[in-house]
Amino acid sequence: MDSSNYSQTYNIQDIIDKIEEETNLTVPSAVIIPLKQHRTVNLNANDTFEIDVKLMTRKRIFKKISIQPAEIENPNLVYKFGTKGVSRLSEDEWDICKKIYHKLSENIDEECVYGFVGEFDNKYIFGDNIISPTSTNTIKNVFFRSPCTIEHASANFFFEKYLPCFKSQTEGLIFLFTLLLSTCISRLGNLGTDRPSFILAVIGRTGSYKTSTVQATLNPYNNENFSVCSFEDTVASIVATLKQSRDMITIVDDFYTNTDREITATLEKIIRLNGDKSSVAKKMSGKKIVSESSDTITVVTGEQIPKVRFSSIPRMFIIDFQEAVNLQALTELQASQAEFRGALADFIQYTLDIDFCIKLRQKFLDHRDSISHHAAPKWHPRYTSMCCWFLAIYDMFCEYCTAKNIFFTNISDFPSNIRHYIAEQSKRYLENDSIFIFFKILDSLRVENKLHKINTSKITNDTPKTDILYDDNYIWLESVNVFAKIKLACQNEGISFDLSRQELYQKLESEKLLITKNNHRSYEYRKGQFRQSVICLPRNNLNRYLTYDKEDIKL
Repeated sequence: MDSSNYSQTYNIQDIIDKIEEETNLTVPSAVIIPLKQHRTVNLNANDTFEIDVKLMTRKRIFKKISIQPAEIENPNLVYKFGTKGVSRLSEDEWDICKKIYHKLSENIDEECVYGFVGEFDNKYIFGDNIISPTSTNTIKNVFFRSPCTIEHASANFFFEKYLPCFKSQTEGLIFLFTLLLSTCISRLGNLGTDRPSFILAVIGRTGSYKTSTVQATLNPYNNENFSVCSFEDTVASIVATLKQSRDMITIVDDFYTNTDREITATLEKIIRLNGDKSSVAKKMSGKKIVSESSDTITVVTGEQIPKVRFSSIPRMFIIDFQEAVNLQALTELQASQAEFRGALADFIQYTLDIDFCIKLRQKFLDHRDSISHHAAPKWHPRYTSMCCWFLAIYDMFCEYCTAKNIFFTNISDFPSNIRHYIAEQSKRYLENDSIFIFFKILDSLRVENKLHKINTSKITNDTPKTDILYDDNYIWLESVNVFAKIKLACQNEGISFDLSRQELYQKLESEKLLITKNNHRSYEYRKGQFRQSVICLPRNNLNRYLTYDKEDIKL
């Protein structure tokens, strides 16, 4: 039945009266028809896909519709989309849906956004199409593709404003991976306030593969003892996840915004819980939440950029998958993902290698030197730091794939000027030189057992040797009695040491090697490996740091 003729065939008031009589319901705020989740690959003839018609204000099922595989338009899509599918409904079944919808549209402001899932004109249900009523009571598909309208305080990052929209999903996958990987690695050392915290919004129309992209990107971390929580899509579950979970990443799948204050405030609460240590979240879903510093990074998927207002946030990044994916592209992407996941799992292991640490810091320094000579306004050091960190990790991943003869179809199409965009716009992030802390953390993980043994000894002027750790490339020591320990280290290395105590500290601070308790580079390894701040000296270049040169000392 064509929805355009629906209002001509039936009297709307009669329908409303009939529905009210059958259901004994008052006007609900929204209707949602989600497909029952299926994660199986093999579809049997007797499998049934159930569609639950839920009236959200009453939280009960109005009618359950059963669909068998023979009635599914394309079974592949059920698998390809993971938790969503494409189904065909009978005329009578669609009549039921239309009756409910038209009843709603008579009583609710037409600007309200409904979570009514479906494509009424051709009788298909596609994932999460958002439908809004019109003044004529016809059913219309509305896709929110408007530019970002987030408040200025939310920091319109280059992901949405300056980078071109991704032309291929493989590009988006690699880019999303790079961003998440840089954050995940930083958490290995538990950086505390220096650890990045952000909201990542992945937006796109139904079929743009945004949810599956996030799933595929996070999949390798499950093998690295990273606890990635399940996908959630209700206010209550979001609240419960943020309150109870200390997981690294929280995924809010298919988030949408409407005029309901409880829904529109959800993302604001998420942001406060993740990024604003001083705020206290108010009551939501009948529960009082006390805000605390969280290790959780929030990934939000949806069809539109979340419109939220807040005064204090971490950061929001936006990746827009603009084009839908056809079946052929889905197959190709699925094949490339298997290869990508294998390469990613190996690369994660490589990040713990000392060779990775050395090369990564050198790339960071190269990028920082390049940006420092860029003809742009003076930046805050923290902007430069995150920009260089991001670029260095991306370079390392590309080089690793090349060395392993791993090639992706679309990686060569990645915007050639991406570095320019990142250098121009990646500005609100970590503290100055946090990459150096990150660099040392990775290496400390490799030798954490040794460090755990030595940090229990009492540190005195007479026993500095017990608090010094040597490896092939570096000298590690806790920043207690630094002068005595470095003097002894130089003697062991055969290097003359004629600096005064003040000159030594000036040298260490000017080279960003001294991480003190009094500044933002303060770092304590919270799992017991280091009890004090840490100093790391390269063994092959000690003269640079420990030779007196008045021109090098920054007072």
